[in-house]
Amino acid sequence: MSNSLPDAKAPAPSLTARVEALLRDPRGAFCPRPVLLCLAQDPSAEQVVMQVGEDEQGRVRLITDAPLADGVEYVLRAVSGPPDRPTPVYVLDSSREGVRPEDAEARRWINTLSPVRVAPTAFPQD
Repeated sequence: MSNSLPDAKAPAPSLTARVEALLRDPRGAFCPRPVLLCLAQDPSAEQVVMQVGEDEQGRVRLITDAPLADGVEYVLRAVSGPPDRPTPVYVLDSSREGVRPEDAEARRWINTLSPVRVAPTAFPQD
């Protein structure tokens, strides 16, 4: 009977590629969640995006299908329910193509937004 078990010391190429991509594009331990990305000037112009990070300065990282526009103010809303905290207004800090295998398959963009002020009024929830 021959031993057909794979060599435990040699990781599978797909696993190696995934680990390298994670090291190049760390997103931390943040639990991704869907959010509504709205234009601050027109809250009805919204799209569902995935929030994949938030740091101690209040910057958020979003995955989108295209890079976000510079010089535009954005507001994030919960997909359902009222906001659980004041609603910041954000502007784009940076935008880059994702480098993880799942990003390359669908050409995703990682956008970092920084808060600039708090929205004067709450946006209506659907």
